[in-house]
This record gives sequence, C-alpha cells and structure tokens, in this order.
Amino acid sequence: MSVGAHYLLPLALLFVPEIGAIAQARPAANRVRTIVDSLAHAYLDARRSPGLSIEVVRGRDTLVRAGYGFADLEQRVAASPSTLYEIGSITKQFTAAAVMRLVEAGRLRLDDSIAAYLGDLPLPWRRVSVRQLLNHTSGIPSMTDIGERWVRRWREDMPTDSLVALTARDSMWFAPGTNWRYDNTGYLLLGILLDRVTGETIPKSCRREARSPPRSFQHLLL
Repeated sequence: MSVGAHYLLPLALLFVPEIGAIAQARPAANRVRTIVDSLAHAYLDARRSPGLSIEVVRGRDTLVRAGYGFADLEQRVAASPSTLYEIGSITKQFTAAAVMRLVEAGRLRLDDSIAAYLGDLPLPWRRVSVRQLLNHTSGIPSMTDIGERWVRRWREDMPTDSLVALTARDSMWFAPGTNWRYDNTGYLLLGILLDRVTGETIPKSCRREARSPPRSFQHLLL
C-alpha cells in the first residue's frame, strides 16, 4: 500500500520562532535538524501517517530537507525529500492566490457573476459570484458529496466537463451567499475560470506568478 498522504504535516510553521532566533551557522542548522527529527519521529510514532517529507527554508538557506518513514509500506520503500504525495485540496490555496492575482491585475472582479467568464452553466449557477466560489458560499453542490455517484467514479481520470456534469442537474444546496459549505465543485469551476481568462493551466500560472523553477508546481491537483 503506497502512502496516500492526504494529511500533510505543517511542521515548518512550528519552527519559525526557533529558526528566526538562531544564526545561519552550521551548528544552528544542526539544531533545527534535531528539532525537526524529534517532531517527525514523534508524529510517526503516533501512527498519524506512514511517512512524510519536510523542508525548512530560511531566506535562501535550506536548513532541513529530509524524508521520514515509508512512501510504500508493502514494498518498504523509504520516504525521501523528493517523494510525491497526493496533496489534494492543499492546491486550493494556489488556485485562490492565482485568482486574486487576476483581481489585482484588473482581469477579474470578485463580485462578478461567474457567468461573465464561463459559458454553458446551469441556470442556478449563473447567480454565483467569483467571491462565493472562493469562500465556499456558492451553494453549488460538491461533486464529492453525491454519494454513490461519486464513489463509483472517483478513481476515473475524468475531464473537467464530466466532473461539472456530475452535479449540474442537482438542486442548489442553498441560495448563493446565504450559507457556507465546503465545495470541491466550486474550486473546479475556479480552475476552469483561470484557464479561460489566462489561457494557461493552473500549474503554468502558478510557476509564472511564483517565479519558481519549472519543477516546483509540476504536480498540482485541484
């Protein structure tokens, strides 16, 4: 069984005060590594995850880059700094950031109807704003909350139009802006919207905005 790391350990956040208080010398880096090792092993010992990978960066210096536990339990393959994980909804923060960059550039407006950017939407969806997709207040039914219809197909490599179609005929959960409910279809629509407005895929948009090496966003998921 390979590791499906749907739970990512945000250990780097725990060390910000510690890292900020120490110098960049090698002994300080060793101290950070000791702290990271201790917390990582404690996390694994609690059986919260079979394996994890951690990188701690201060400025331009990489203080820790290590893997712990296993990437594949059955084959006993150790986790490494380069192990790829199923990051799932962690990608939503990148999608939201890319949307907000377009808002800053004047290419999107938060309170516009999504129908201004997306065609062929179900009639009830056309009242939804970009802002409501971002903050999960759209009322559009989530594709992951439709019971057996999702369970039967979630492992398929479905194109975006097929994913949208899963809930296109379902009743709205609530009127847009009147309630909150976590919604994966909403962020799928934001991804499609980004593609339409920029003419780029989300990974390409993120690479450009972050000005990061090409490999940094190779494995984004919605």
